[in-house]
Amino acid sequence: MFRFHDAPWYYLLTGADFEKQDEPDLIYVSAIVEVGKEAVLYVGVLNNFYFDKDGQLDRLILQRVKRRPMSADKSADGQDIERFYPVDGDSFVLRYSEAITLNIQYVKLTANEVGTVA
Repeated sequence: MFRFHDAPWYYLLTGADFEKQDEPDLIYVSAIVEVGKEAVLYVGVLNNFYFDKDGQLDRLILQRVKRRPMSADKSADGQDIERFYPVDGDSFVLRYSEAITLNIQYVKLTANEVGTVA
């Protein structure tokens, strides 16, 4: 199998390293970005990504994005409170240069879930 060693982002953001039967149906991206001197967590479904002229990751396009300030973490008593707020819009552009951290989550849907994801 050919592998583009100079394109690690491609493999991470497409799930190309998975065997065909194990390829993810969705890829979720979580990113912490500083907004107004406050850390904000954005979470959404990866729709596309782009590289700059030097081949470095430039931006991620996310859909179904939610956000929350990191200060709105779980309550002290461990109760999960509604912490995320939807971001209006069809496509959210996240510049890689503005991300403090990125988390990638691969999701494989079951037969029951396929029709429920919009």
